[in-house]
Amino acid sequence: MESGVRTKKGGGIAGSLHAKTTQFDADLTLNDPNRKEYLEFTWANLRNMVEPSFADRSLINHRDYLSNGSIDCRRPSYNCL
Repeated sequence: MESGVRTKKGGGIAGSLHAKTTQFDADLTLNDPNRKEYLEFTWANLRNMVEPSFADRSLINHRDYLSNGSIDCRRPSYNCL
């Protein structure tokens, strides 16, 4: 990607991974339409119920891995074309 390219990514697993790997190559904004400031591993919820100590590892704050980008937790406007 060229330097200076603006890009927005979703806040799910794929969007977060892509944001982490491209954060130094573009002007990056991570947009989480669910208004969460963290990445949640939803499939870990069952294990969290039987092993509460695991719950700390199933949520990762976006700021913990995204040092060179911005985070937008507002609902996106899909009216823009």
